[in-house]
Amino acid sequence: MYFKKNIFNLKFLFFLGVVFLVIDTVMGVTHVGVWADELFSIKMVSLPLEDMINLGIQDVHPLLYYFIYKLFVNIFLVLGYNNIPLIGVFVSLIPMYILCIVNYFITSKEFGFREASLFNFLIFSMPLLMSYSVEIRMYTWALLFITLQFIFIKKIINESNIFNWTIFTIMAILSAYTHYFAAIASFTLYLTFLIYVLLKNRLLLKKLLLSAIVTIFVYIPWLPSLLYQVSQVRSDFWLPDLTVVSIFDSILFVFSPYYNPNLNLNIILSQPIAIICAIILICSIFIVLIKNNWKMDNSLVLIGLISFLLIPTIGIGFSLFDTAIYHRRYIFPALGIFWLCFSILFFKLDNKKIMGVIIVTLLIIASINAIGFIYSQELGYEHTLIKYESLNNVITDKDIVITQDNVTFIELNGYYLSDSYHFKYNHDLIVNLDSLFNNSTISNLLNNGSNVYFVDNNNNDSELLQSYGFNVTNTGINEFDGDIRSYTIYEISKSF
Repeated sequence: MYFKKNIFNLKFLFFLGVVFLVIDTVMGVTHVGVWADELFSIKMVSLPLEDMINLGIQDVHPLLYYFIYKLFVNIFLVLGYNNIPLIGVFVSLIPMYILCIVNYFITSKEFGFREASLFNFLIFSMPLLMSYSVEIRMYTWALLFITLQFIFIKKIINESNIFNWTIFTIMAILSAYTHYFAAIASFTLYLTFLIYVLLKNRLLLKKLLLSAIVTIFVYIPWLPSLLYQVSQVRSDFWLPDLTVVSIFDSILFVFSPYYNPNLNLNIILSQPIAIICAIILICSIFIVLIKNNWKMDNSLVLIGLISFLLIPTIGIGFSLFDTAIYHRRYIFPALGIFWLCFSILFFKLDNKKIMGVIIVTLLIIASINAIGFIYSQELGYEHTLIKYESLNNVITDKDIVITQDNVTFIELNGYYLSDSYHFKYNHDLIVNLDSLFNNSTISNLLNNGSNVYFVDNNNNDSELLQSYGFNVTNTGINEFDGDIRSYTIYEISKSF
């Protein structure tokens, strides 16, 4: 009887969410596997501050995350701890623990403990959220800032005081300085909140406009860098053009359990469950919105859902008519909005059978997602370890490494072979190599037993080197397993 009475109360889900967060933490800190974007983060915070800023401006993201990451790296270095990748995982997990605390003390007060409990479960267990929570990137910080900005809309509607407006504005500014799609998410929240204010509460209009003006004013110093990065993206960006398939995949991505090629069950179930979950959740949202009167909570849900939908709409629209800039993971900062809106609407359902089906569906998708995440972390860690050992077994700290590709250079120079001598030549390879071998410092290194290794990004440049009289020997080190850049490493020498 007690179980039957409390199963739809669902307060136990708060603590189940904590369990998923603990699993996420344990796997994240014990299995640190890194890929190209994470290696860029590690390289960034390893640089002196001025060099970090200069390199960051050459990238396609704002710099706030790197300042946060570097701050914690410096703190840990003072304490005598220098494992920068593990520090990066810790930094990415911080916002998730802050969200857990916010859910217990603020979300529960504003929306009810049932809603906060369901949201706490969803924000730590649903697709994308476990894997990106331990990725050494800025996504969890963007998620925290956007979620808090949305929550403080509710607090402002309840009580329009200076504190609530200040937090709302600060979150908007921090979002914009963390990721450009977090900036878009912040903009859509301002826009939809403005529509609500114009329709239902014009007393908030002056303060909302003042908040927007302050946010824009504080963002002005970054505008030259933003314009430079936009010009770089328009001239050369790695994202492929969008297709109908990729757009549909972006929608399912939000609901798809994390799967791994070695888990056939995940592959079989992932897409069907994503489709079923999307249908159930979207239908339940429409049922609630149609059946309920437009009370304040429903208006807040509309602010959130419209904001959420506008983000991919803006990204996909720009990608279709200008330059491809939208990747499916860029919806991540707004997932807090989506799942909080769903949690609010869920308890407005008056059919316990439908509620039961939804909860069972969510538990299944969370379980499959967790299994896929655990296996993926294990395989990523194993891959990173094998790659690190295979490279360092051949190339030593006194050897010279030649690369032609920015991503590969950062990967090897920033992490895997950080103690070796590195040179990057984007053009005039033969001329630069001749100059290198004739350099007196390099000659001294070679005379003292150093070797020169050339990283060929599958451009057949090894054959070009042979045609110009270089001796080329394949080291057997290949990277072809899905990283952004594939390559083969050759030992090269030249007879004089």
